[in-house]
Amino acid sequence: MTATKHTARWWKRSDLVFELNSSAVAGEPGSVLVGLGNPNPGATSGGISLNHKGYASAAHPSVSAFIRHADDALIEYWRTRVADTSAIRKIVVEDFSLDTCFALLLFGARLDGVALDDMDRNAWLSYVSAWESGTYLDGERLEQSAACLLSALGHSYVPEEVTETVSNGFVAQGMLACLNLLETMCASHADPLGGIGVLNSRDYARAVGQLAHERQMYELALKRARRCQLLADLGGTQRRVVLDALFLTEGFASGVLKVMARTDTVNTWTHRGFGLLAVHRPGERGTGNDMVISVDPVTGAHLGTLWKRLEELENARWGATRPHDAPRWLESYVDPDDAARLLPGAPNQPWYDDGGRYTLIAAPKWVAHDQSGTKLDWRADVIPALWEIAFVEPVRKLVERIDDTQAKTGNVRRIARFRRQEAATGDDPLQPDRVILETPTFHAWLARQSMQETLVESPFSLPESGRYEVEHFGGVTAVFHRQGVTFYSSDGETVALDHFLKLAARVAEASSAYDRFLHEYADKLAAWTAELLDASDERNDKTSEAGRQTGDDAARRPVQKRDLARWSEDMVRTKASALAALSDATLLEADYDHNQLAERLQRMWGLSEQRADLLQLIDRVDELMRQVIAARTERRQRIYGGFLSAAGLGIAASHVWEPVKAMLTTSTYEWQLKLFGEVPRPDHETLQRIAEQSAHYELVTVMIVAGFSVMGFLLYYLFGIRGESE
Repeated sequence: MTATKHTARWWKRSDLVFELNSSAVAGEPGSVLVGLGNPNPGATSGGISLNHKGYASAAHPSVSAFIRHADDALIEYWRTRVADTSAIRKIVVEDFSLDTCFALLLFGARLDGVALDDMDRNAWLSYVSAWESGTYLDGERLEQSAACLLSALGHSYVPEEVTETVSNGFVAQGMLACLNLLETMCASHADPLGGIGVLNSRDYARAVGQLAHERQMYELALKRARRCQLLADLGGTQRRVVLDALFLTEGFASGVLKVMARTDTVNTWTHRGFGLLAVHRPGERGTGNDMVISVDPVTGAHLGTLWKRLEELENARWGATRPHDAPRWLESYVDPDDAARLLPGAPNQPWYDDGGRYTLIAAPKWVAHDQSGTKLDWRADVIPALWEIAFVEPVRKLVERIDDTQAKTGNVRRIARFRRQEAATGDDPLQPDRVILETPTFHAWLARQSMQETLVESPFSLPESGRYEVEHFGGVTAVFHRQGVTFYSSDGETVALDHFLKLAARVAEASSAYDRFLHEYADKLAAWTAELLDASDERNDKTSEAGRQTGDDAARRPVQKRDLARWSEDMVRTKASALAALSDATLLEADYDHNQLAERLQRMWGLSEQRADLLQLIDRVDELMRQVIAARTERRQRIYGGFLSAAGLGIAASHVWEPVKAMLTTSTYEWQLKLFGEVPRPDHETLQRIAEQSAHYELVTVMIVAGFSVMGFLLYYLFGIRGESE
């Protein structure tokens, strides 16, 4: 860049005010509005408006091009407002973009009459105009892009919340840093397309760091954003092209998010980057940046149909109250009979049309201090309008619904069928629009058609990819999920569809039979488990686990004990019913594709894995029943054995005690000798003492027998059977 001593760094004056105000339409004397206001001579503003949008004499792709190609008359008009750069008191900008900064450098040079170096200037001018028009030329290495570096540097100075006009402060800091970096890049590189390289500059280092930060924010935004594929109109033809579309909400505007999305070949189905970008910034309502939809100009696509649809919606919502007393100059509203005037009724704040190119459309700005220029909602109006135009309408022309069925028992399973729709005049099988029928978006839409809620009003209504699976069987595409399956015939035939429909219906019926069995026997299995647990005195770990798996609540309820034989009979009947319910799920056929579909549907609808789970559950209950039966049998054996052991040990103790008792007491024979053989006879007291002693030892005998009987019972009950089993 060439600059004289007079104009060099005039923007660094300490008395110069920088203001960020995207809603400014006029300025006071000594002010310069960049990209804002009415640029035509004769405007009422006391300042200068540098705005290529709405300039009546010629159309320019950027503010920089507007200034560069200004004729002598326009320059003289500017000088009547501001004699030279030293007379500039305030600079009002709407952003820190490359075009804003380059336009200021050009304006200062032209205002002061400094000669321009055409070689340097033209290369940079073309580069700036391309960037402003939405064309990115630098490739995937953002750190080598002058435009990306400058945009990132500017955004590094912007706080997260800026909702009103701001003067100086971060605005002055950001503008000075951007102007500094741009001047350095222009001085060191005649052609920005050659790459900037590494600059020894603090501003450059800050810009690179901000790029790294915004890369992380973009990757985070991808996780929350909605992605799909849409058909966009191609300029100058009746054809359309499939573009990857990205819908996201930005809390804090990024300087290079659009570039990162358009160069993202990894996360896109076409591997050409996101050709369509729809960004919602709720915090910037009324600025024109709150709802923005754009297409990459290099795709050749445009959004003209969407722009017209949105304007029609605005007119319908506003009715006769839409302000049109001071219409904004817009190419789409220019009178075709007089290019110098707008059509009658042109609104004050229409949807922006990108100079009639429709590569970017943006929401209207404020029409009053507290009144938005749009009555449309992002989720309820704007996105559904785009979805209807770019997906629903073309798909309706390409495919038709044949029918759909719905299972009435068990879990609801919807089965929908679609086929390719032939045009009345003969259809071209290679029609470009048919590419949309191969996209993940079409598959997601098909999946939705067999769900309980089939309406898809926008991409946000599409099911997540993890909720369904897609399988191709020749000319038939099957999209299946937990609620049902959708078939689509790409060759328009219905014979194959009929076969697949019958197979899916059979799997659905088998699934319904399985569901009915579960509903009928779930409570019964839980009740059985409760009875078994209640019948068991000792609950080992296996018993407790089975009880938890079949219903803890049922296990706690008081139940009536059932006969063990009935348990066995009921368990056999239950197993037979389970096998009968699952036998219908064996759907083997001779056709490989049919078997593949049957297997996938059984797995998706739970038959494959739940069949084994059910049988395992029955086996666990059966095992629990056997354990309880064994426990009851063992307990009876211990009781019977305990009584026998008690009797045996009591008798044995009695036999052992008898000799001891004979030595300790007077036997009946000895007592008779004393009574009849002794002379003199024993007195009454002696006989009474002998009788009492005999009675005492008889009581001791009873106690010994009873004690050893109890001991025998306990020893056998506690250790006898268990000791043998161990």
